[in-house]
Formats: sequence, structure tokens, C-alpha cells
Amino acid sequence: TLKGIVLHHLNPSRAIAEYDVTQLEPAVQTQYLVFNTGRALAKLQENRNAGQKVIRDIRLTSKQINDLISFLLTLTDPCVKNTACLASWIPDDNDTDPDGLRLKAKIKSPVTMRH
Repeated sequence: TLKGIVLHHLNPSRAIAEYDVTQLEPAVQTQYLVFNTGRALAKLQENRNAGQKVIRDIRLTSKQINDLISFLLTLTDPCVKNTACLASWIPDDNDTDPDGLRLKAKIKSPVTMRH
């Protein structure tokens, strides 16, 4: 959810420690989750110690978090809530795929937004 992403970026270490992998689809590979996130957190700490501009742990009140989420929601193009409008932005199988790496989008009707 958008709120989950905001909370994750406020404190990545805590978010990773509390992350529940059971919410993922079974096909999502998680065997390297601990290793990869450990490396990412170590690099984050290394960059912080070196004085680089990186994600800092931030404390916000519930109201500030809700205000931030409300602001972010104003940045959403109304087209993403309309299946017909959104479909015009998604390439179909007949469109060229120069590098063969295109993700194939599937639209479930109607398009809904989760907050």
C-alpha cells in the first residue's frame, strides 16, 4: 500500500525487520531476502557514516503521515482509475518490443486504487 511504502522509507531497518514475506505470492522468490536486505542495510549505514545524502530515519506523527499520503494521492493521474484510459498506455502484443524485456500488463476490470 502507499502507506506501507511511506512507512518503509521512514525507517528502512525497522520496515525490513518487520516485513512479513507471507503476504507475497508464493511464486515470488525470497530465498535471498535476508542476505540481500542485509547487504542493502549495511550499504545504507556505510553511506550514512560517510556523510552521504541518503535515506534517514524520520519520525512523523500519524497526522503528518496521513497528510503526506493525502498529498501523494493528489499526484495520481485520474487516468489510472479508468480502464479505457489506462489501456491506451499499455502496449499490446502487436507493438514492437526492441529488447524483448517488456513486461506484459494485464488490466483487471474495473481498475481500483489501493491506499
